[in-house]
Amino acid sequence: MRKMRVFFSAGEVSGDLSASEVIRELTKVGVECVGIGGRKMEEAGMVNITKTDESITSSVGFVESLKFVPYKLFLLSRVKRYLKDNKPDLVFLVDNQGFNILLARVSKELGLKVFYYFPPMVSVWGENTKYKVAKYCDKIICTFRNDYDIYKQVSDGAVYVGLPFIDRISRNYSSKDKYKNFFKEGTKKILLLPGSREQEVRTLLRPILDVVKLILSGETSIDPTRVEFYTIIAHPTYRDYIVGMIGDMKLENTVKVFDNNNDYALLDVCDLAVSASGTITLELALLKKPTIVVYKVSRLTFEIGKRLVKAKYISLPNILLGEKLFPELLQDDVNAKVIVKYVEKIFNDRDTYINLENRVKKLVDSSGTVDRIVKIVVDNLSS
Repeated sequence: MRKMRVFFSAGEVSGDLSASEVIRELTKVGVECVGIGGRKMEEAGMVNITKTDESITSSVGFVESLKFVPYKLFLLSRVKRYLKDNKPDLVFLVDNQGFNILLARVSKELGLKVFYYFPPMVSVWGENTKYKVAKYCDKIICTFRNDYDIYKQVSDGAVYVGLPFIDRISRNYSSKDKYKNFFKEGTKKILLLPGSREQEVRTLLRPILDVVKLILSGETSIDPTRVEFYTIIAHPTYRDYIVGMIGDMKLENTVKVFDNNNDYALLDVCDLAVSASGTITLELALLKKPTIVVYKVSRLTFEIGKRLVKAKYISLPNILLGEKLFPELLQDDVNAKVIVKYVEKIFNDRDTYINLENRVKKLVDSSGTVDRIVKIVVDNLSS
């Protein structure tokens, strides 16, 4: 008897991780997983049909995405041929809407069943998005309750499963003691996170490192002898660039570099984070870590985005709470002087963040997310 086969499609580092959690559990119950994605999906048991790492071929922004268009069209054609020749029982899409909505349409034209996990946030991209997703997807696996309320208006296949972050953190947390030898006792630790996309790293790394230089100069209210800095490299492909930039700025003895090991205890070491926008900001919120969110795109992308993107905020904690709990610095405000002002403010007013975890947890309000998704998939495969 043939194994049931699910085809996965994910991009971005976060999508690779979210897909891998589902793949790991499906593999345990005998489902064959194939598709395109990243290293974590392969490690979880997926057969990668292209042998390429799609988690590093994504960008944010209209202009910034142009360089990937020829490759993505080639990839879409290649995936279409595979789907036509091999006919999986289900196509499972994860986030990555620029590519995956196109793939959803192709899959539906081939008569395949399509599920979408982490569908586009309607609150960010506007309500017209719901019609595209509903048209091509049999199941819309919603991670945000507000989006579920909107998607269910246009699709009987909309289901709410919540976010996987609470389980993810508890499952991948060792101990802060594991890292105590890397840091001095009694210092403030600032975590520097320039992002998980090449575009983000190249745009945000220097201004983030300028923050270190400014604090070390002694020109701020922060005692440079009482603060330490570290960064976690989101993907190995960025290591040489990040380490090289740290060296060029003569900070190799100041900024500690860690490779991403998915251990949330390493995030929990920090007293404050300066981070690119992304799912990491919500994980930091759940760990009660004050975070200064920074983001910068091309001027043209920014102007287009102001007209198309409906969200008032860019970071998930702020979007979920409907208020600017985390400072968000965009475009020209992404510079050391502005960022340091917020570092000083947060160090002097941490009471604002005391109830941060509980407030966010109520909005995330879920554990067992991956188990619910696996049940939905298995029930549909057997029906």
